[in-house]
Amino acid sequence: MIALVVIIGIGVIEYYSYRRSLTPQSLIVNNATSSADQSINISLNSRTSCPTFNTWINGSPRWQIIKNCAYSEDTLVAGADVHTFAAVDYNYAKDKNHVYYHGQDFTRGDVTIVKGADPMTFVDASGTIKDENNLYDENGVAFNTTKDGTLINVPSFRTIGNDYYADKNNIYIDSDYSLKEVRVLPGLDPATFNIIGNCESVEKSGSFYVKDKNHVYCGATVIAGADPATFEYIGQYDENPGGLPLLSGIAKDKNYVYRKGEKVLNSSDEYANPTTCTTKSFSSNPLNCGIQGSVGEFQ
Repeated sequence: MIALVVIIGIGVIEYYSYRRSLTPQSLIVNNATSSADQSINISLNSRTSCPTFNTWINGSPRWQIIKNCAYSEDTLVAGADVHTFAAVDYNYAKDKNHVYYHGQDFTRGDVTIVKGADPMTFVDASGTIKDENNLYDENGVAFNTTKDGTLINVPSFRTIGNDYYADKNNIYIDSDYSLKEVRVLPGLDPATFNIIGNCESVEKSGSFYVKDKNHVYCGATVIAGADPATFEYIGQYDENPGGLPLLSGIAKDKNYVYRKGEKVLNSSDEYANPTTCTTKSFSSNPLNCGIQGSVGEFQ
């Protein structure tokens, strides 16, 4: 019995992981009259004249038109206008009248109409789903403010990369990867904002050195005293070679060397000399950047 539960649990995890890993695909139109000519096994529903799916093959595009009916996988998009129906991303599609949402897990249920969404302006803008008024998360929820109540300028809101976003007024960071936790990094200038390199990471999770004309950050934390005009990235130092990757980002400005956003002290407990710290010298010997110990290695 325990083995059966474990097998079922593994299957659930793999199924959910598969759905989460699928990338958005183009809408497939298939109006073949024979099910043998189609990518999925279907049978006709005499009441609706739309196919009823017996199976949906993993890897087939999620949003499809089959025999002049719109689908998300094996679920009919009831009432969709097939002449204007189009996929937006994995979770969303639209036609001339509505925006449609379909969840990702076992309880996703029917395809639903996203109330208030404007199909004319509803787009996937480099991974940010939005229309002219709102942003939309992976759960079909519309919003135009951060959790702390800051109003987002939706028309200018864009994805920068590595969990950072910007509009004409602010820089934002999101630790949840789905915009649920998006928040303002106060004081950063969108016009001069720049991602420098990795600050600290454990396996695939971490934070980045970023800067504008006024500040340098490690993730969401201001690095006190760092000079943005001369701040530059040197490289990564693996604190645990051969094991789980524990990467420390090494950077410098005209005054200091930084490791995970902290000023580096050398073996004499003095601040490491940034003039001897370059990418080349660091790769040959981390001591050139004040990095002590023989455990880690340059990346």
